[in-house]
Amino acid sequence: MNGSRPGISVIVPTHNRVESLQRCLARLAAQETSESLEIIVVDDGSDAAEQIADVVACTPGARLLRQAKHGPAAARNAGVGAALGSVVCFTDDDCEPGPNWAKLLADSVRRGAEVAAGVTTNGEAGSWFARAAHVQVEHFAHESRVPFAASNNIASTSRLLREVPFDSRYTGAAEDRDWCERLAGRGYRIQYEPAASVFHHQQLTLAGYVRKQIRYGRGSWSYHRRTSRRSFERPTFYIALLRRGFREQVGIGMLVVLGQAAMAVGYLYEWRSSKRAEGRAT
Repeated sequence: MNGSRPGISVIVPTHNRVESLQRCLARLAAQETSESLEIIVVDDGSDAAEQIADVVACTPGARLLRQAKHGPAAARNAGVGAALGSVVCFTDDDCEPGPNWAKLLADSVRRGAEVAAGVTTNGEAGSWFARAAHVQVEHFAHESRVPFAASNNIASTSRLLREVPFDSRYTGAAEDRDWCERLAGRGYRIQYEPAASVFHHQQLTLAGYVRKQIRYGRGSWSYHRRTSRRSFERPTFYIALLRRGFREQVGIGMLVVLGQAAMAVGYLYEWRSSKRAEGRAT
């Protein structure tokens, strides 16, 4: 960073994905921008801590923070706390940002966007599981009743991110959903920057896909329990989601059905666990 204060900070939470992180950091180190950029990797309790440290040490402009495993929300907040840039961009360790991704998001923020969100493309076109997962996230982003942008491709000012941090009680999923709704409640808006592209490489097996959707369901329970004002999406939302999956391909549609069933399992698991905890407390 040639000793100057960075204008842009990029925060990358990571957990045990050494090879994916290496690809992500290579893309970030090659960003096309005239201003100084820092990369903050937050290792969220990885077992592969030494390998991750080696990858970060070999990346120009990158530095490493470590925390016990508290989840991506806490990792992002830790990164914001250490960030020196006035604009903060977020991506994930299984993503590969385009060559001018950081510049495009930062420019959008400096033109007045309170939160800038890019476009995320499925980077595993040959994987039905990745395609099905991508269909569900894209549908939620564009059809949800509350404006939403996934946290693997967003940017804002460090000031706003300190004012409205991620809720670190979310340790698995739905922290970005919660954050977006709290932003909307304060009057902040998300502005989309379609040229800011990220390829998302989800390396999923059938079992991994199901586990991921269960985790989303557990996060959804936490999201809805935080306040009674948070209602579920309308039935038409889910009907449109299933139609979207089957339009993609019959097999993708079937996986979307499976994914939604797995989310319901995760939600019910958390609900039942809470009832048991309440019973023990009485």
